[in-house]
Amino acid sequence: MKRIISFALIALLGAVISCKKISDEGITPQQTSQLAKCPLKNVNSATGTPIASFEYTLNRIKRIVNKEDGEVDAIFTYNSKNQIEKMTISNGNALETYTVIYVYDASGKITKTRTSVKEYEFQVNDFVYAGDKLTTINTTLNIFGYTVKGTSRVEYIDENVSKVFIKMDGEPELLAYEGLNYDTKAQFYPDGYRTMAYGFIGIANSYFAFFGKNNPTSLKIYDDNGKVEEAIETVYEYNKTGIPTKGTKTITRGENKSVQIVAYQYMCN
Repeated sequence: MKRIISFALIALLGAVISCKKISDEGITPQQTSQLAKCPLKNVNSATGTPIASFEYTLNRIKRIVNKEDGEVDAIFTYNSKNQIEKMTISNGNALETYTVIYVYDASGKITKTRTSVKEYEFQVNDFVYAGDKLTTINTTLNIFGYTVKGTSRVEYIDENVSKVFIKMDGEPELLAYEGLNYDTKAQFYPDGYRTMAYGFIGIANSYFAFFGKNNPTSLKIYDDNGKVEEAIETVYEYNKTGIPTKGTKTITRGENKSVQIVAYQYMCN
């Protein structure tokens, strides 16, 4: 189960985080138009080995596959309003199938997620907004009859998430995520990836990177004791439109530091 939950971090961390800028120009109509017409297709290693792939039907994200260690799928199901209503993550073992159900309000905002494994619902998240910004997540965990509640508080600088604090019942509030810097470009992962991120709140703190406008260029992820678990930086190389084509990612975990170079391929390449 832990391997399934962490599957999407492979693709996420390749996208997250100091950038080799081609200019200081912000999000342009050319960027958003290009990403709409030619969404992300593959994330590959420097040697061309597939890390993740993205599949679309009728311009909607349908399936994300992690290929780094075996094959783990995230499959999306849509409702009649063209909204993702369910995400299923599986490695082929039915006992480890992870499912998220999404609930929307009349304006199209996600207001609730229900998360289960093998049809056992163990987590419910309720989302609170200030305008279009997600500001509070109220979480209820039910582990074999034992219920725990908590609250996540999201802070922003401009349009990007700067800090996220999490407080579980009876425990002090702790820092869980810190977005130190962001670039000026449009997020280049498909729209459905943000919806996917809602499904991992309370499980993987790195997903808070997707609730802003731009791509984070430096972030820290904290453990359950409020200590830095992982620090991530990525130097991007952009094409002339301002869309990343390559990322050199540096991950620091304690005394260990690793570097990974990834290439981004789009549908029109």
